[in-house]
Parts: sequence; C-alpha cells; structure tokens
Amino acid sequence: MQKEELRIKAEREKKKVEMIKTQLVEFKKAKNKISPYELRPGPPARIEVDLTYFLTEQNKPRRPEETEVRVQTDDFVPRPPTPPYVPKKTGIDKITQIEDYDLFDYDTEV
Repeated sequence: MQKEELRIKAEREKKKVEMIKTQLVEFKKAKNKISPYELRPGPPARIEVDLTYFLTEQNKPRRPEETEVRVQTDDFVPRPPTPPYVPKKTGIDKITQIEDYDLFDYDTEV
C-alpha cells in the first residue's frame, strides 16, 4: 500500500514538472511573438504621380488677362427696431358678454 502511494505521488510530481516545463516553453514562444499593438505601418502602397502636365494647357500663356473693375457697395440701411416680445398664447380664450337686461336689478328683484 505504501509503495503504491509513493508511486502515485511520484507520478503526480512527474506530471507537475512536465506541466511546468510545457508552460515555460509556451511562455517563451509567446514572449518572442510580436503583439498587434507593436506593429508599425509600412511604407505607403501608392506611387505619387505628378499630373500637372495633363491638367494644364500646353503652349498657352500661363497667366490669364487681367482687367480692373471698380465697384462701390451701397451704404448699410439702419436696422429697424426689434418688436417687443409677445409670449405665445396657451389655453383657450373665453369671453362673457353681458347685456343690459342680464344684470341684477335690485329694486325690481326685491
């Protein structure tokens, strides 16, 4: 029984050591890998092309003809005064119209 327990303990220790070794190997592999945050962009993929030859007219004078024109703007008209603020109505408007015969006549009623 004791020999069996010692053998089982030895196997457990052996498995534990193997697991630690595999973890160490995996750690070293992961340490050498480049993380996505350390990647730097490469050179631009496009080639710069100068298109000025195709976008400008050839054998023409580079500067267009210039003429001077004088313009006078109108004077500013003074701004009209701002109307007073009237708040928006809320609710429903009601009125009461009282005719002469609708009022209480004290002498007649008493």
